[in-house]
Amino acid sequence: AQHIARQLAHASSFMSFAGNDADCFGRGCVGGVVWVEGHNLPPLPQLETILEAAFRRALAGSVLSPQPPPLVRLSAARACGPDTTRFGFEVAPASSASSSSGLDEAADALDMLASRLHSEAVCGGSARLMPALVELLELAAPEVGRCRLRLELDESLGRGGGGSRPQAAEGALR
Repeated sequence: AQHIARQLAHASSFMSFAGNDADCFGRGCVGGVVWVEGHNLPPLPQLETILEAAFRRALAGSVLSPQPPPLVRLSAARACGPDTTRFGFEVAPASSASSSSGLDEAADALDMLASRLHSEAVCGGSARLMPALVELLELAAPEVGRCRLRLELDESLGRGGGGSRPQAAEGALR
């Protein structure tokens, strides 16, 4: 629980992308839209921080070891009714490529992220994203009770985001 609290407390530091990492967004990334639905969702800034941490946790196994967790950026948050919030997202490998072998590794890491996100989109986030979100919400906003996710990938970003039909997953907080 303390590890999760530290992760949430420091999540905002992941929002500032510097140097080469900023160049990969919109081109060397995978992105789309995620909808979070639930009663008593936390305020938007808190929900954004929790969702970013959930994305990082869910995608941590999709980059080559020992690379750092992927970069995650949420944007264009907006309420879509009283119980639903929509976010645009972009995810990219944290490593930068400075040599030809580095380019291959970065491409492989991006392919792995795209594959993981496609799998998550197909199952509505129920494989890893929803469990990570539920765990973080239990800690930070237990009053939510139940929540649902819908995830849709943007075909125009990165390699093979492969447009996917939005699916929904539901999770209950304990």
